[in-house]
Formats: sequence, structure tokens, C-alpha cells
Amino acid sequence: MSSNIITNIKPEKERLVNLLKEINSMEIKSPESKGDQGIFQLLHEGKEAIITLTMHKDEADQNLMRLSKELTNKPAKEEAKIIPFSNLNANLPHLSLPTFDGDPRQWATILEQF
Repeated sequence: MSSNIITNIKPEKERLVNLLKEINSMEIKSPESKGDQGIFQLLHEGKEAIITLTMHKDEADQNLMRLSKELTNKPAKEEAKIIPFSNLNANLPHLSLPTFDGDPRQWATILEQF
């Protein structure tokens, strides 16, 4: 399950990184009619977008690192839990079961015992 999460996070992380690069490389042009106020508004919105994308990228990085650590530590824990079959002894009672010789008339009585 965690490997599925990692494979799902990687493309999203790459997409966030590409969006962040795209935003950083954009030249923000303000419409002439808004003047300086419009420029400041666009700059402010751009900075907010960069901050939001950076937060999402950092969160994806942290999740990826956490899941990678879980995957690397998981096999060691599973190996410690494995009990060899030679150490397991089961003392079960002997059951005498009837045998079916193929006679259809006896099938109903044999089936009732189960």
C-alpha cells in the first residue's frame, strides 16, 4: 500500500516543482488601466501562489521521506516476526472418519456426520 502511495506522490511532486518553476519564470505584466495598484496586486498574488506551492512541495517531500523510511524498516520488522515451522508442534486428537466406498445409499449418512 505504501509503495502505491509513493508512486502516486512522485508525479504530483514533479508537477508541483514544474509549476513552481513556471511561476518563478513568469514575467508578470499589469494591464495599463490598473496602474501601480494592479502591479502590486499581481505581485502579491504571485507570491502567495509561490508560497502555497512551496508548502505543498515540502509536504510531499516529507511524506515521501517518511514512506521511504517505513519501507526500508518494514522488511527488518517482518523478518523478526517469522517463526520457523520446526518450532511449532500441534498435538491434535486422532479423528476416526468414515470412508465412502461409492455407494449412493450410504452417502446421506456419511454427509450427516459432517
